[in-house]
Amino acid sequence: MRIATTFIALLLSASVSTAQDIESSASNAAASRHLAMVIDSVRSQKVQRVEIVEIPAELLTRVRVTPDALQRNCYYKLAIRDIRRTRYQQPLSVVLASVSATSGGEMPDIRWGISFFDEADKRIGSLYFDAMGIRGAIDSEPVEFNGDLLKWLRQNFLAAFK
Repeated sequence: MRIATTFIALLLSASVSTAQDIESSASNAAASRHLAMVIDSVRSQKVQRVEIVEIPAELLTRVRVTPDALQRNCYYKLAIRDIRRTRYQQPLSVVLASVSATSGGEMPDIRWGISFFDEADKRIGSLYFDAMGIRGAIDSEPVEFNGDLLKWLRQNFLAAFK
């Protein structure tokens, strides 16, 4: 009886673990697909308007800043009406190609965001970053990032925010 109970517990544990692995794989695939759609839209010049928002990391808040809170309460906001006509189009496309994302845990304290809009002013997608640029979100889904997008944003736009 004891062996049967242990065996059943192991089977249940394995099936829960497998379900979590499948869910994690599906989340990673969804994050990758959404990121790929944003990258492809920038590369194929379907993105017209870009908005970059920031709340400085040194600004303390009582609660974690979410993507929605960043959009509503950003300290700085820079809009590029038509990125296709600027010197930023090609470098943005290149740096976006270096970015990858995997689904990751709970929402971090978001401090930077970049949103992409098409010619009809419909949002294609948004990428959000914590102060370090490692954790963030694609739209409202928490992810962990690899790549240099936040570094590029800081190099090109931080001076406009100070």
